[in-house]
Amino acid sequence: MLSSDSEGLPLSVIEAMTAGLPVIVSHVGDLPDLIEDGVNGFLVKERTAQAFSEKIVALLRDDALRTRFSEAARRAARQYSIEASARKWDAILAVEHPQ
Repeated sequence: MLSSDSEGLPLSVIEAMTAGLPVIVSHVGDLPDLIEDGVNGFLVKERTAQAFSEKIVALLRDDALRTRFSEAARRAARQYSIEASARKWDAILAVEHPQ
């Protein structure tokens, strides 16, 4: 869970998702680029203890939801792997500096 007021794209969230942990985060900054609400985690727009606790309870009560989120979290985090990042940079550099 990350209840920040503002955020970029924190490595801690990517690492958690790589490990298959469903995440519950504030709907701020770049987090919606990684978290798809209701698919691989929860984006909480109303940043209150009540709003976050409702999402925590939902995950604790539903094994199937946790499993779906876990698998989807791993898939989403792969786009930020070293290999994926290297491929993106190779493509950018190839365009800027053609052989």
